[in-house]
Amino acid sequence: MEGDTVRVSELLRAGLVALAAGDKAKAHTLWKQAAALNPKNEAVWLALLEVVNTHDDRRVCLENILAINPNNEAARRQLRVLGLLEGEIVQHPLPPRRRPFLLPLLQITLALLLIILFIVLGIVTASILNLL
Repeated sequence: MEGDTVRVSELLRAGLVALAAGDKAKAHTLWKQAAALNPKNEAVWLALLEVVNTHDDRRVCLENILAINPNNEAARRQLRVLGLLEGEIVQHPLPPRRRPFLLPLLQITLALLLIILFIVLGIVTASILNLL
């Protein structure tokens, strides 16, 4: 077991060197080897989290981190962002779209203006006819 711990540390360091050199694939391979040797090492999963490419792989890393350390709030937040903690992200439906009340208000105003216009025209017309 002591040998595995040393080997995992070596793999972690070698992965960091590879990543710093821009070799993400090599870092990924080294850190997967470290995870196979010690799947309960939080540092290994944190390292792997930096080089995986898919949401599924990120989910696996984050779930392993939380299984090892349930108090890792950063991992919990990232998992929430991925929408993978059941019941933590609630989809709220959009509110029903309201009909704008401005259009009916304009229609009513226009109708009232037309009624007033016809009344005024009717009065003016009657007055003119009475003058003749």
